[in-house]
Amino acid sequence: MFYRTAGTIAAKNLNILRAQVYTSKNGVMIDTFQITDPEGNVYTYDDSWESVSTDLRTELMSANRPPEPGIYVPARVLSAAITPFVEFDNDTSDSFTIIDVSARDRVGFLYHVAKTLYDLNLDIGSAKIVTEGVRVMDSFYVTDLLRKKITDSVRLERIKVALLDVLT
Repeated sequence: MFYRTAGTIAAKNLNILRAQVYTSKNGVMIDTFQITDPEGNVYTYDDSWESVSTDLRTELMSANRPPEPGIYVPARVLSAAITPFVEFDNDTSDSFTIIDVSARDRVGFLYHVAKTLYDLNLDIGSAKIVTEGVRVMDSFYVTDLLRKKITDSVRLERIKVALLDVLT
């Protein structure tokens, strides 16, 4: 569901600057987002919010994939040289593998990362999404579909390769 939300917002050419994402053990999702337009201005257009809300409701209830976000890279991002990275932490949490990712920001970034985690059969229990200038620094608390931490080194490497592919 998280990737659907991120994809729907990105398809509107909006950028998720910050987010707090939490899914309870019984499946209740509580997600909050700070959204900007592609140039980084806080998005406050009341008329457009109705369209965003309607599309979110439709996409969250649909069995279809959300629309793929378009590619829009603001000028402020083009000049930034940021090397993407992916790191794993299996020590901090007893229940989750923490995946830290960092890369250059762009519209649709969060959608592509969340969709990749979904495609890798990972369940996002919570996430902390932070954008500082043009750098994204996100942390995803994940488990496999059996609610177990990811400890197999081969699987961790597969996850890293897949994420680095979408971060560049």
